[in-house]
Amino acid sequence: ALGNGARRPGYAPGLGLAILVPVVFAVVFVGVRWTQLATRPLGVNEAGTTVVNVDASAIAPGQRGDWSQELARNLIRDGVASEVAVASAVPLHWGFRDQSVFLEEGAQSKCRRIDASYRCVGSNWLDSMGVERVGKTPGECTVVVNQAFAREVPSGVMGRRLLLGGTTEWVTVVGICADVVQRDLERDVVPEMFLSYAGASGLGLQIPGMLSLVLKGSGPDAGSTVARAVATDAAGASVGRTWTFAEARRESLVNLERAALLALLASTSALAGALLLFGQRRSNAMRRVAATPSTDSR
Repeated sequence: ALGNGARRPGYAPGLGLAILVPVVFAVVFVGVRWTQLATRPLGVNEAGTTVVNVDASAIAPGQRGDWSQELARNLIRDGVASEVAVASAVPLHWGFRDQSVFLEEGAQSKCRRIDASYRCVGSNWLDSMGVERVGKTPGECTVVVNQAFAREVPSGVMGRRLLLGGTTEWVTVVGICADVVQRDLERDVVPEMFLSYAGASGLGLQIPGMLSLVLKGSGPDAGSTVARAVATDAAGASVGRTWTFAEARRESLVNLERAALLALLASTSALAGALLLFGQRRSNAMRRVAATPSTDSR
């Protein structure tokens, strides 16, 4: 019997709860976030598409647009794909270029700066990829901007003139398209311009040497078929990776999954350590109580 009204020490239920609640909250939060990103629309039609990366850096920058469009036409002619769209960048991949843009405001040619990015696209890219758009496609002195860009100009951006940093020629906005995911799933879409290859070349902008062919209605050997077609060309281009948007989506989520796993392991270790420490203290307290002489008059 324990004397002097001593109580047998036990677990404090609040300790385990205080550690367990944040762990459960973190797991639920990561799970919800993962689901949101896994189902986030890319802004393009992903179904039945295969992406083939092509290194065209050996081709003169001013000729990359014409060369890639000719390659696309040949692939369609040879039955490799029903549609081929060319761009310097596609969702969840490289090729985006940051660019300062100056929006003309007022009759005195006052300008307002907007930080944006741009990608070069073939004439059919927006339509082939199913990107919702109002207005025209980009041309030699015209551009299409996304909705994130349009939101920067509440007074309306259609028909406005832009001067891209480092250039001397104004371009006109002739279309507004839906936001298309850029580098990865976790980043918000930033203001962006879609330029034709000819337009970018005429402005003297940097045209990426890497480009992406998006093939629709192609077979499983699309990558090797494109590689053979490129190899027969004397331009010196080469084919890189062949992938799908589903694969890129999974890869984009890998870092989040790793972070979630590390957080779960760290939280579990902290919980186990805290319970082990509390258990040790409880055991020591029980031994001290047991060693205390009883003062019970009985």
